[in-house]
Formats: sequence, C-alpha cells, structure tokens
Amino acid sequence: ADKKAPEIYMYKGAKPQSAGRLDIELPLSATQKETLLTADSVFILIPMRSSVGEFIPQHIEYIGFRKGGQTHYMTADKTFGNLYDFVVSEFGSADNFTSLYLESMRRAFLWPGSGLYGFDSDRAAIDFLKHDYRFNAVCNRQAEETIPLFIELLKKAVIVTPAQEARLTKLLADSYKAGDQITSDFLSGKSFEVFRPQTLRAVFSPDEYELIQTAITENKARLAIAYCRISKTIGNSDANGAYLSDRDILKEISKRTF
Repeated sequence: ADKKAPEIYMYKGAKPQSAGRLDIELPLSATQKETLLTADSVFILIPMRSSVGEFIPQHIEYIGFRKGGQTHYMTADKTFGNLYDFVVSEFGSADNFTSLYLESMRRAFLWPGSGLYGFDSDRAAIDFLKHDYRFNAVCNRQAEETIPLFIELLKKAVIVTPAQEARLTKLLADSYKAGDQITSDFLSGKSFEVFRPQTLRAVFSPDEYELIQTAITENKARLAIAYCRISKTIGNSDANGAYLSDRDILKEISKRTF
C-alpha cells in the first residue's frame, strides 16, 4: 500500500477476491493511523461482539499490529505488548472481561437476528402470534385470554405448582392492563413488558426467576421475527394503493391471527 495513503480492504466473503475497498474515514486516532503506515501488518481488534450483530467499520475502537515479529494491541493512545495488559487496562480485570464477554454472547444468542428463532412458514408465525401473551396484550385482548398464555410460557422454564399458578393468576389479573400504551410501545419498537417483574418475584425463587426471564427474552425475540415476517406479506399499501400505517398493519395481522 502507498505509505502516504494506505488502502484498506474488508472481506465480504471467504475468498480474497470478495474483498472490497473501504472508501470511508475510519474512526482511528492519529497514533493508530500512524501505526497503519509503520507496522508490518495491522488487524482490527474487537473484544466484544457488536450489539447490532454485525461489523461496522465506523465502530472500530481497537487495533492490533505485528512489528518486528511481535504482536501488540492498541487503544486510541496506548500500546500493550500482550493481550492480558490490554484487557486489564480496558476492562478492569480478566475476570471482569470474562463476565462481560459471556454476557455479550448471551445477548447475541437472544438477539432476533441470531437465526435461532425463525419460522418455517407464515402459518407457523401466525400460530405463534396467536399463542403469544405479548401479542395478545398488544391487540388489547382480555386478561382471561392473555394470562393463561403467559403461565404456559413460564411452565416451559420452571415447574409451576397448582398453588403457585392460582396465586400467580390472581396477581396477574389484578395488574393486567392491555391499554394503548402497550400497543404504542410495541409499534415504536420500545421495550415493554405486560406483567410487572415484582409479581414473578413474589411467587418464584431468584433462580426460578432467572430461568423465567431467559424464557421471556427468547419469546420476545420470536415475537419480533414472527411479526416482521407477516408484516412483509402485507406490505405498506392496500389493494387500492393507499398507504398503510403501522396501526393499519397491526390490525391486518390481528385479523389474520384471531
């Protein structure tokens, strides 16, 4: 590469010929840019998985490089001769980095784009929506229709005794509000929960609660995928070409579901 103007390429596949030249300004510090000119080779260092599930060049924060047979790791203004010193400097300790890394991987698996929660057909996606407590609440269905669906989800994660189910049903019924705010939050992509966490904590142990939260999060990912799949079959306009709002699309999906 020209030492005055290095060219940077990014692979878009497994083969070298799939590499494409990056014509954007990378967010590197002056020291890091100097390293591009002087190192034998340079690589991008990504300690944590991207929260958006894909590599974005504009988010580059760290680089590594080889020089004189040695590997170095670099922040915006510091260079480390080994990975351990880099980790301790940036994340406090190796244990803390491990915890953060494992949590980032957990989030990655629970992300809708992970590929774990897809549907084989539109019919399967609609069937999921029909039996999903969140979607029932979004469509303003009654408590006696929504609460049993929520409890069935909990039973997939933990053992629910008859006494627990009876107590939980009452607590959930007392707090259930399937109002317009839930619908608005859903359509705007905001995070929302139909039932209050303290209700679950009042019935289940901390360990059970953690298992339940994982099941709820996985279910949320499946909801996003199912809804997106069916909304694509509807499109943004009706048979006459009139524009469909987000609420119009929700109404159409609700008609197909219930």
